[in-house]
Amino acid sequence: MLSRSYPLIAREGWGILGLLFAIAAIALFIGYRELAIGVVPIIAVVGFLYRDIKRKTPPRPMGVVSPVDGTVTRIEKDVLDPIRALPSTHVKIRLHALGGYAIHCPLEGKIAKMDSVAIERPGIINAFLVSTDEGDDIVVALVGGARSVPRLYLQPGHRIAHGQRVGFYFMGMEADVYVLGSSRVEIKTGARVSAGETILTTVTHKETVTGVSGQLI
Repeated sequence: MLSRSYPLIAREGWGILGLLFAIAAIALFIGYRELAIGVVPIIAVVGFLYRDIKRKTPPRPMGVVSPVDGTVTRIEKDVLDPIRALPSTHVKIRLHALGGYAIHCPLEGKIAKMDSVAIERPGIINAFLVSTDEGDDIVVALVGGARSVPRLYLQPGHRIAHGQRVGFYFMGMEADVYVLGSSRVEIKTGARVSAGETILTTVTHKETVTGVSGQLI
């Protein structure tokens, strides 16, 4: 479910926490106090893993923010993206093992296309393409294995705000960001990035210059 609110604990973890609280309450009610106390640390760990911290997206409309929390492991130019197969600036991010796991939209725009496991790229299990009003395209590809499948609350045509929460990738592995067209890289390999906050690249446009006669130069 798309939302701009942050309930501190991600909604994806409410079911697990509710079950744990129920077990603790029942154990306490029937006299198994030790069992109830033993569940408390588990509740704390689950709550920590499913934390959903409010993000403050920088007021830079052309700044492509990181979709996940993690560490930048690779930055490349002129790499073909997995959806449109066009040259792009590629930033690979390894997700933090201990979360948070929320996925955020890198730039304001409309969801132009989505692909799932049908993508013929090793390791990619889901991807989406964001198109801005200025005609810029950004692809986010989520890489992983059998241990986790990302949840994306998106459909083609959805308009998404800059840095908005759009999904959850519990125990995810990697995310690849492809910025099609011209852009300026703002981070370095090894940098730690925060979803919805850290700017990876800035989309740049060639300025059109007009002469005195009004003709394009």
